Amino acid sequence: MKQKGYKILISVLALGFSTLSACMGFGFMGNLPFSVRFPCGFVFLMAPLSVVWLLLVLWRK
Repeated sequence: MKQKGYKILISVLALGFSTLSACMGFGFMGNLPFSVRFPCGFVFLMAPLSVVWLLLVLWRK
């Protein structure tokens, strides 16, 4: 039962840090041109989404 608690804690921490890094990335983009801002925004947005996807795969079993 303890392993499940650690799995939940690690999952929540990973999702939280991923969301924070994406927010910081969006904040640092500033006044970049659209040709640079769009791929950077896509990468920053995919970080938390990929963590959510990973969590869904891990908890499906």
